[in-house]
Amino acid sequence: MSLTEDPFSENNRSHESNIAQGPTARCVRYLQRYSQGVPAGGTWKGVLGIDSPVPIGYSIPAINNRQQTGWVSRRRTGSDPVLGKHPRTRVTLMSSLLAGKAVQLSKRIQRVLAPNPGVMPGAGTNSYLIGENQLALIDPGPAIDTHIQAILTAAKDRIRWILITHSHSDHYPAADAIKARTGATVFGYGPRKTGSEGSVFAPGRLAFAPGELAFAPDHFLADNQILPDADFQLRTIHTPGHASDHLCYYLEEEQVLFTGDQIMNGSTVVIAPPDGDMQAYLDSLDRLKTYSMEKLAPGHGEMMDHPISVIDGIIQHRLDREAKVIRALASLGRGTVDDLVAPVYDDVPTFLHPVARYSLLAHLIKLERDARATRSADVWSWGKKS
Repeated sequence: MSLTEDPFSENNRSHESNIAQGPTARCVRYLQRYSQGVPAGGTWKGVLGIDSPVPIGYSIPAINNRQQTGWVSRRRTGSDPVLGKHPRTRVTLMSSLLAGKAVQLSKRIQRVLAPNPGVMPGAGTNSYLIGENQLALIDPGPAIDTHIQAILTAAKDRIRWILITHSHSDHYPAADAIKARTGATVFGYGPRKTGSEGSVFAPGRLAFAPGELAFAPDHFLADNQILPDADFQLRTIHTPGHASDHLCYYLEEEQVLFTGDQIMNGSTVVIAPPDGDMQAYLDSLDRLKTYSMEKLAPGHGEMMDHPISVIDGIIQHRLDREAKVIRALASLGRGTVDDLVAPVYDDVPTFLHPVARYSLLAHLIKLERDARATRSADVWSWGKKS
């Protein structure tokens, strides 16, 4: 296969039974041909540069033609169960996603990419500067010195507000350093809830990284608030599901929605109980469809067109996965999360199943609330309690 061939085409699909047949799998096999340091018969872990299981998406780190480090993305120009239906599919190097480079996306929007690439954050975390005179910074990102300086250089001493979409550690930690340099005020939704459902890795314990519950903004934001005293209209939308404190921000002048991790370019997000809630996530997606949107500005990846189509695709993907959970429960009769993960995620490589268990648990909890599944200790069964 040459670099100009399309790894998503039918002709370039392989049919190994133990490897997913989606666009990510085909793209990884394509990149294996051009990667350095991957021995013959090398694994996905070797290509992706990871040592532990992580969730897979459609955006993955790659070494292009043995020389240029870049990011390969499946653009929203094809038919995709997550991203919607459009005329064509192609693979392109996301050349505008360069860490440390401020990109002017519109009259009022700049993006600065953080240098924290990986399979979960894709090319890295997007920090957005909003406004023309005084600026709002959405998601300062990780506390990496070069990223902080890139934001400050692009802002030119104009940052007044720092807005956090949610308290995951790739989105907020740089806030303190930028606040200290600028005097800006930090805003966020508020403390994350602590539910009763435990992590699938450690039942009864929270699935949060250290420090994530410690996030405390200077001022709490509620749903449907307008950022005060700004020369632009930026509205908050509370979107729990991925995280209970998740906010999206809607720039009314340009009808752009800053989605944080509610919507990512090219990848579905992990829903990890107890803070993650699958029904809340689906409800939040439905609510976003009531807004008039021209573009989505995700926390990870390029700007996205066709917002309603993207959202519909994500909802359908989640419902399709739920249907697989139902079929697996009906077939097995009863089982633990470990019993169910293989049949439900048979389209995902097995080394990713440990993280898939998070979203699987979120689906099972939703089905239990819908009275379509029951559990006794760690064992789940299909149907209502007798």
